[in-house]
Amino acid sequence: MNKQRKQKTIYIVLVLLMALMMQVHQPVQAMDITVGREDNFGTVNYPGGYGAGASAGFDPDTPAPDVADVPAPDADDVPAPDAADVPAPDADNVPAPDADDVPAPDADDVPAPEMLQATVVWEEGSDQPASFTSNAEFADFSYVTVDGEIVDEADYEVKEGSIIVTFKPRFLAALSAGSHPVEIVSKIGGSQGEARAKGVLVIKEKAQVTPTSAQATPSTQPSQATETLPRTGESSGLNQWLIVLLLSAGGLLYAARKKRLSKQ
Repeated sequence: MNKQRKQKTIYIVLVLLMALMMQVHQPVQAMDITVGREDNFGTVNYPGGYGAGASAGFDPDTPAPDVADVPAPDADDVPAPDAADVPAPDADNVPAPDADDVPAPDADDVPAPEMLQATVVWEEGSDQPASFTSNAEFADFSYVTVDGEIVDEADYEVKEGSIIVTFKPRFLAALSAGSHPVEIVSKIGGSQGEARAKGVLVIKEKAQVTPTSAQATPSTQPSQATETLPRTGESSGLNQWLIVLLLSAGGLLYAARKKRLSKQ
């Protein structure tokens, strides 16, 4: 487009110069200069026809100058813009990103938290608490449920590392014996908005102490006591004296009988 405009300008300038030369040598009729739009070149119309132009020294068959001979401007001569003149963007005018426009992470892409203790056993009558630990972030903790019901904050303690929930003994004592599902709920992004670490709390019945048949009854205890008395040796000494006495009596009887027989 610029090339055609240059060609048109050069052609018009040449026509005007030739017209001035014609007016100097002889008077001519006024020229009607129009610009043709079909070929983007200026056309000169003489009222007297081509003959008048020829008599003035203008040949309509003379070719227009070649614009290729006109040197193009050198790119090295065009000054580059100075970077110092380019104003830096004002930080105050740069709008901060709107938090509402930042998409929250999809809950399907976030891994579900896990309970580090799958099962915790607590025995009735114990004064010890029961603890569950979720590997979710402590800042995301929301609440905890037992049997699908949200537990009152007064019945448990929660602390960091990652999320440690400790049920108090008074709350545990109110639960019936058996298994109770436990869920530690955390906040996450996405449409669901929650993640649950699941475990099981088992309430164990207190062991009952029952008497066994091996235990002794009060009526049999005296006989057991007599059987276990140690021997003192007194009964064995009495038997020895009885034997000596019998032998002595036998000897006396034998001596008396022998004496009687000798007298006869």
